[in-house]
Amino acid sequence: MKTFMLIATASLLLLLIPYATVLCESQPTYAIQIGSDGSAKWTVTQTLEINSSIETLETLQNRITLLVEASESTTGRAMAASVDSLTFTRPTNSSYIEAEYKFQWENFCEILDTHIVIGDVFRSPNFFDQLYGDGEVYITYPPQYVVQTVQPAPFTRNDSIQTLKWLGTKDLQNGTRIVLTQESTTLSFIDTLKGNAVLIAGLLAIAAGSSVGFYIFRQYKKKKSKAPENVEFRSLAGMESDEEKTVKLIRSAGGSLYQSAITNQLGFSKAKTSQLLGILEQKGVIRRYKKGRDKIVVLLEKDKSEI
Repeated sequence: MKTFMLIATASLLLLLIPYATVLCESQPTYAIQIGSDGSAKWTVTQTLEINSSIETLETLQNRITLLVEASESTTGRAMAASVDSLTFTRPTNSSYIEAEYKFQWENFCEILDTHIVIGDVFRSPNFFDQLYGDGEVYITYPPQYVVQTVQPAPFTRNDSIQTLKWLGTKDLQNGTRIVLTQESTTLSFIDTLKGNAVLIAGLLAIAAGSSVGFYIFRQYKKKKSKAPENVEFRSLAGMESDEEKTVKLIRSAGGSLYQSAITNQLGFSKAKTSQLLGILEQKGVIRRYKKGRDKIVVLLEKDKSEI
């Protein structure tokens, strides 16, 4: 009986070992974020056993440097890479740790006019083996770009979040070519108009209403401003001029009057009276004769229309 129990326990432990390994270790996940300048921001995550050898900043930088040098030889393009961060997290009461490596890779892609071409770096021998081996690969691209061609076909493709996913790195090591094309500015503008059609229609309606209102206001203001002008014109037309008043006063006095009397009776200043009489004298309506310190103004009989 004891022998049977020992055999059963040993068998159970042997069955549990693979599951314990699955819980403690996992394949890495590669997330590659492509920049519009051809750079790539890498984030590698991996679950490790707690007694596994831990990567350091120095060893990670050396690993990336060797990979970049190999990629330069393959592509003929100058490149550079630097580590951004290296973090390890151990969940509570767990026997494993979660590792995250981040690094920036300059000139990772080819830039051809308005196109970004991805894939030539993966032709480097054992590309992903120089990192952490086989695992899922996610490539995200800038929102102002669209996928023109992608080879090999990804396992999933989500254009709404600009993401392509492959289940394994081996898929990307045989003739990988992803071409991204920058969206047309005209199309983007049209899409913007479509997305804001209601708002734009409202703004146009407000603008049209404002224009009509402004036109009506201007017409009303023109009509309103014309009336006083007409009234003022009629009132001015019905008023006697100062020259007419002067001639009328001289006539009523019998055809002659002292200049000082004209000043007093019409309420003009001496200067104004002298100026008016000078104008009438030039027109031949009156004539002035000096008498002492004053002048006598004599009316010469002429038609009133000549004044």
